[in-house]
Amino acid sequence: MRPSDCRLLYLEDEIIVALDTAQTLEDMGFAEVRMVHNLRRARGAAESALPDCALLDVNIAGEGLSIEFGQGLMAQGVSVVFASGYNRHEMEVEHAGLVFVEKPLSADAIADAFGRAGLAPGARGPSG
Repeated sequence: MRPSDCRLLYLEDEIIVALDTAQTLEDMGFAEVRMVHNLRRARGAAESALPDCALLDVNIAGEGLSIEFGQGLMAQGVSVVFASGYNRHEMEVEHAGLVFVEKPLSADAIADAFGRAGLAPGARGPSG
């Protein structure tokens, strides 16, 4: 699957980061970017329309970690990338089988992470 075929669920609790990254995702050519700011809304969004792929901030303020939620999506065939301020290599050792990308996020880092998660990289948009 290519980003242009992917309906993406994006979970980020920091609004400024979310807006900036959502624009990057749109510029990368994702078919649809559904942005949510907490786990409750992420769960609801996934229940109403299962996404093809997801970019999930690991640590959601006041709610804990998104890892269990992401693993549930993966069990349903969703390509999931976890975003964290921690070193991605250390996180991938600690959480074998999961794909991480380090913050701050860039289009190249996101594309690389989704490539590792099984989503084929697509053409870049105007800012890519």
